[in-house]
Amino acid sequence: MNTYLKNTSDLTASLNIEGEFMQSVAKRVTNNSNNIDSLKKIVSEVNVSTNLFLGENKMNNTTAIMAGGGWIEAMYVISKIADKTPNKAIISLIADQKFVIKNLVGQLENYKSDKEIETLLVDLQDIASIYNSLKQVAAQANAKSADEGMVSIGNNTSYELSAEQLKSILAKITALRNKITS
Repeated sequence: MNTYLKNTSDLTASLNIEGEFMQSVAKRVTNNSNNIDSLKKIVSEVNVSTNLFLGENKMNNTTAIMAGGGWIEAMYVISKIADKTPNKAIISLIADQKFVIKNLVGQLENYKSDKEIETLLVDLQDIASIYNSLKQVAAQANAKSADEGMVSIGNNTSYELSAEQLKSILAKITALRNKITS
C-alpha cells in the first residue's frame, strides 16, 4: 500500500493536484486499508474530484489518458487472473469489454492531436480490432425485481471469445502495459 500511495502522490504532484486534499486522501486510505468497501468509496470520490479538477482546469486530455491507463491496468490485472485461472466468468468479463474499449477509443479520438494520446490510441485501436471481430451471442432476456418494486429487464447480450482471440487480447494488453510502464 505504501508504494501505491507514493506513486499516487508523485502522479498527483506532476498534475499539480497537491496539498491538503492528497494528505487527507492518504490518511483515509491508510486508516481504511482493511475495509474494501471504504477503499472503493475513497477511490470513487478521488476519481470524481480529480475529473472535476482536470475539467475545470481545461486538462480534459489528461482525463482521457487517465481513463485509458485505468482500463489498461484493470485489463492487465484481469489478464493475469485469466492466465492462472481459465474461469468462464473472467473470460466473459474480458469479452464484455467490447463496449468499454469502443467508448474509450471514441473518447481518446477527441484528443488525438496530443502526441501521447495519438500513440495510445493506435495501440488501443489495435486491441479494439480484435473486439470488433467478436460474435454476439444473444441469450434469453431476464427480469429481476428491485427492493423498491422496480423491475429491471436485461437482454444478457454477450460475446463469443475464442481461445485465440483471448490469447491475442491478453498479449496485446500485456505488451501495451509494459510499453507504458517501462
